[in-house]
Amino acid sequence: MDWSWGGSFQDSEYDRQWKETASKEKVLDGSNLTWGEASEGRGYIYERKRLTLMGRLEDSRRHIVINTTVRGVCDASILGLRFLGNLPALLVVLRDMVPKDSACAGKGLKEIAIDAGDALSAECLDSCLGSLTDQVKDIECMKPGQFTPEFYQRVVDVNDQCAAMPLDNLERLTMYAMRAKCFTFHSPHPLFLYSDKAAGQVSQMPGEPTQVCILPEETNTTRDKHNIVQHGICPEGSKCKCPVTSLRDRQTAMQIRLEKGQHLWTKAGAASLPVITKQYAMGFLVSTVVVKMGIQGLAASAALAATMEAPMFLIMGTLKLSINALFSWAKFQCADTLGCWPQAPEHASVEGTPNACRLPAKAKEGGSPVWFLPPPGLRMHHSKGKCILNVCKVEDYLAQRVGFGRSENDWRYDGKPNVYNCQPLSFEELTQQQKSAMLVRLKETGVADEYDIPWGATLADPVDDSTATTTEEETTTTTTTLDLDQYVEAGALFRNVFTNGHPFTNLKCCVSSSTGDTIVQDVSVAKPPRSRKFCRVPTGCGCMFGDTYHSFDRAHAAAYDAPEEGARCTVKLRYLESVTGRPAAALLAGISAAR
Repeated sequence: MDWSWGGSFQDSEYDRQWKETASKEKVLDGSNLTWGEASEGRGYIYERKRLTLMGRLEDSRRHIVINTTVRGVCDASILGLRFLGNLPALLVVLRDMVPKDSACAGKGLKEIAIDAGDALSAECLDSCLGSLTDQVKDIECMKPGQFTPEFYQRVVDVNDQCAAMPLDNLERLTMYAMRAKCFTFHSPHPLFLYSDKAAGQVSQMPGEPTQVCILPEETNTTRDKHNIVQHGICPEGSKCKCPVTSLRDRQTAMQIRLEKGQHLWTKAGAASLPVITKQYAMGFLVSTVVVKMGIQGLAASAALAATMEAPMFLIMGTLKLSINALFSWAKFQCADTLGCWPQAPEHASVEGTPNACRLPAKAKEGGSPVWFLPPPGLRMHHSKGKCILNVCKVEDYLAQRVGFGRSENDWRYDGKPNVYNCQPLSFEELTQQQKSAMLVRLKETGVADEYDIPWGATLADPVDDSTATTTEEETTTTTTTLDLDQYVEAGALFRNVFTNGHPFTNLKCCVSSSTGDTIVQDVSVAKPPRSRKFCRVPTGCGCMFGDTYHSFDRAHAAAYDAPEEGARCTVKLRYLESVTGRPAAALLAGISAAR
């Protein structure tokens, strides 16, 4: 849908209503903040159109609302709810309204945004999501076309929140349930916003403890990027900058990403007929609209609404910024665009790939341990002879492709010219298990041949291994200094997995028969790492980490290293301490006792 101005009469009428009335409404009772000060008219037009197409608003010929069944904030799109929970102007108002003796007093805007998202999700989404999570248990992960009208009929019959939910939200929530089930890397909640730490995002607001790119107070009005001080880490592929450009001319990671790939398992609008039929019976639709259009006609209209392209700022969820504004040098201040900005890839010649797309070395300044990757959800590849940043293809996102590779369109280029990061989380946001899974994928795609893989980034801080001795006269503490970087043979802890004496029944030691690399994995987690699309045993070493990985006590794994000494699970003590959660001293004692 074209969001440029000067379009249809409907658009111009909605724009007039926004300017004359809606923009002047207060966002919250007790606050002077108006919607016009906090947001833009394009979001209002988007929500008006989608609710009208879904039969929850009825317009006159002059596009004035004459009937409505809108229930409140929960009828806003999921994109709108995401925007609402990350609206800096609103979050500032909420922070200022918190009583000073409240438990919420003193929270930063990022913490308040998390609380706001939790509240919106609890009110509008959580009950339905719980039901969908149960409904998709038997759905195959990589098989499209399973979300039929019959599936959605069952969904709306089982859960009242799902039945009342706008069609597009129900389909997006279904996709989230599938991501949570099938993906090693998935967003932690449905209202998740990519943490790009970009200009205007909540985490980058001036004065916030989460602000990464900072200008000292005395240089806050500078035009010089060299005054920027970095506190923290930018997502991979980006660094602190304040470009003198319009937001349209130089794209943020979110603008590149947009909303591609959201309908991974179903065609948008598949739920339209069962949802519209159910909602008409429950009184959630304007009856005169249904009479005029009929159920089939309204279902087709609602399906169209589910495919509407949202205005970019609504997807971005940032503060009010004029995308059309050009910053002239005379008016520009570095603070206007200060944030983490993605770096443009360049041509590079590396062994085996004479014409590769790689990030420049300055991307390392952003501080990410995997700085050589593009920002989450993006890939680097050739286009018309140039290296560009682009959104991941659906098939790459489905495969959670990370690291080096090539596509079927790369016949002109040898080797592995492309770099992929087709998952939603920055490395900083990954759990320890997810970090381990990502680093294994990077190694398997050849990244270790060009860059240092930060294996140490998966290790937790060591625990205190001091021991206390108490006598009647005094209490003394004796500190035993252990070499946490020593290699230990931990196989004794993992042998005889079916015996009662096995100390770690939830852990599995996997060894690569090709490289000897060893990974200890908790196989009791809900979603173990996954390297293959299809696996007979989800907790098999090959399924989790790749074809060369086998359980350490298998002959072809043990054969890699000193077979005459038997199967081995040789790891650093620091690593073993991290993955088991046990003190290093206790682990050494356990290994000794188990031999």
